[in-house]
Amino acid sequence: MEIRPAAARGCSCSSGIHARFSFDFGEWTSPLGASFGALRVLNEDRIGGGRGFATHGHSDYEIISLVLAGTVRHVDSLTGRATRCSRGEVQYTCAGTGIEHSEHNDDDDGDGGGGGDSDTDGRELHLMQVWLRPHTLRLPPRYEVRAFRDWAAGDTGGALRLLLSAEGARGSIRMSADASVLVGAWPPPPPPPPPAAAAAQAPAPAAEWQLEAGRSAYVHLIAGSARVSLAAAAGGDDLAVVTLGTGDAVAVAASDGGKGGGGSDGGGGGGTSDAAVAHSGAGVARVLRIAPAVGARPAATEVLVFDLGSTEQHWQALSVEQKFAAFLAAHEAQRSSLVRGL
Repeated sequence: MEIRPAAARGCSCSSGIHARFSFDFGEWTSPLGASFGALRVLNEDRIGGGRGFATHGHSDYEIISLVLAGTVRHVDSLTGRATRCSRGEVQYTCAGTGIEHSEHNDDDDGDGGGGGDSDTDGRELHLMQVWLRPHTLRLPPRYEVRAFRDWAAGDTGGALRLLLSAEGARGSIRMSADASVLVGAWPPPPPPPPPAAAAAQAPAPAAEWQLEAGRSAYVHLIAGSARVSLAAAAGGDDLAVVTLGTGDAVAVAASDGGKGGGGSDGGGGGGTSDAAVAHSGAGVARVLRIAPAVGARPAATEVLVFDLGSTEQHWQALSVEQKFAAFLAAHEAQRSSLVRGL
């Protein structure tokens, strides 16, 4: 398990948009790599009222917007109409053979505490932007929006809510990537009654997700502080344990199965783990367990989880020309999506 501290993310702040990049994006190059398996882009965007991304194109990527706060107004060439998505809604686009779209903060009324700055007037839009490599290129474009009420309410009941998957299982959106996208949300713990004020805080129930043999995972903490552990599905002690703060992430390779330890102090951007990683997990099913960290400041906890299959076989099957075309399309999409709308 490899910690990706929040402080290692890239940053861009321009025209009312504050963005943090987990992987290579635009002109920024991540010291931790351009991608992780099929996960190519994981951006956290905070967008001021009326601001956003002007019309730009995508092809051969699965494009996902996860709205954390505010409302995004989306217009695309596939539907030809504007749609609006708010907290707890997932916006999915299979770019396939090519689409053009724009995304803007739908709130530009200027009464959201912007202090008269035209870059920040209106209520802030906060969302996660995800690009996944598809399992098949040149697919027909497709667009879908779905709401998840428990996530919108900030409480997924001690479990991970499946948002998107290759099979469209358990009420999730079906997508064209060998991946699953999940979210977990825990509300702030209630304050203890006065007699128990000095007692140790009882741990919240851990959400579990089984990683089948040969699969990897990427866990990104959106908010709060969380304990993430990895164990063999057959049982036994934890193979690795880390604590994440806001903005931290941990990458779990298909081969990970060694001892780990340590973690951040719950304040974000300071995770650690054992440097030694055993490579015995590639053929073994494992279980991820995630729960709010005990003793952290009472706050809501929210985590984003990616269950990822191998993309090596798919990309090795492509011709040199196909790989080059996919690279150019991705580079152009990154460059053009950095253009800020008015």
